[in-house]
Amino acid sequence: MHNYRIIPEEGLIVQILRGDITIDAILESTALLVRDSLFDPRYNCVVDFRQGIILMSLKELKDAADRYSESDSFKGRKALLVNRSVDTAKIMIFRSHVGPGERFSVYSTVEGASSFLQNDLSRYLDEDIIREDLYRDPQSERTRSSDPPLYPNNLS
Repeated sequence: MHNYRIIPEEGLIVQILRGDITIDAILESTALLVRDSLFDPRYNCVVDFRQGIILMSLKELKDAADRYSESDSFKGRKALLVNRSVDTAKIMIFRSHVGPGERFSVYSTVEGASSFLQNDLSRYLDEDIIREDLYRDPQSERTRSSDPPLYPNNLS
């Protein structure tokens, strides 16, 4: 499920992606967004992936980066929120193929994304999304994830 909200008075687009996040789902969500009468490509954008799982192969990530690079739809800053290490790796692969000129960054907290976009995103996003595959180790008090180790062959 994919939701978005355009806040013209803030110059902000908030996208929330849940469940299985595929290339088709992203393309569909983006197509709906850019057709919205309130859409302005100059607005900053936060995309919250924390309630979903990015299900894209390396090839799909590269193809998505190529499509993004060819598009002129987003000119503002983009903050991407993730909370799984494998999703962070996938976003970083996407970003590396888009190129260094793009103004977007990856964050694990709403506070970090807010700082980057210079806008208090806590008004629109929940800071405390806890995934069921995260748990706190009672001995070390560290948060651990059940994400698989990152190897090139398991990024799909």
